[in-house]
Amino acid sequence: MDTRAPSGAWVRVQWTDGSSLADRIAGVRFVGGNYGRGFQIGTRGNHEFATTYFVAASVKKRLVVGNREVVISEADDGSSTIVSLLGKHHELMTVFSGPAPTDVNLTGLFSVLDIDDQPEGMRVVPKKSTLLSVASEHVLATIENRGSVNVPSRDRGRDLLPKARGAKTASGEVWRSRLPGVEATATGVENFAFTMGFSKAVAEVHLDALEDVPDSELLGWLDGINVEWSGR
Repeated sequence: MDTRAPSGAWVRVQWTDGSSLADRIAGVRFVGGNYGRGFQIGTRGNHEFATTYFVAASVKKRLVVGNREVVISEADDGSSTIVSLLGKHHELMTVFSGPAPTDVNLTGLFSVLDIDDQPEGMRVVPKKSTLLSVASEHVLATIENRGSVNVPSRDRGRDLLPKARGAKTASGEVWRSRLPGVEATATGVENFAFTMGFSKAVAEVHLDALEDVPDSELLGWLDGINVEWSGR
């Protein structure tokens, strides 16, 4: 899988068996002064999916910002507002607590971003005229009947690597850590996070608990993973 991250850099996630890519999303957070806001980038239909299966919400209004439609949905219980800018291939989504901000504030929110949407991914960076910067970004790939591979930026990834040496894989090393709240007696692969280090990236892998796929097969799949950043 080759995809473009929010910064415009490229991420390649490879695995050696025939498992299919189920979905890919990306996340980015911008900061500057007292400002800080995170966004999620998903394929078209992401807003509808989120407001149907994660937070029950209804569309309240639509705006146009920079020739792109912005959809504003408020949660049925009034607890939050989901706002998405619709590109040709992807959607840029952010969430507010409580009711929606004013139209002026929403227009200003998206107007300071330089957005380029291509089939391979949506690049979203602050315009040069702003004082905003990218605080973090990541790409998440979900693979059918396997699990998910989360790839943070290279700077963030280096902070995740343990100091001790990991177990060797075909392309790097892997470390296993028990997930928070999991009992010490739990042994299934779904109870652990697997941090994987490669020459050009770090990834965190979570394996699914599947009745028809043994844990040994899922652990073997880890050995064939390779991840790299390029173009930055």
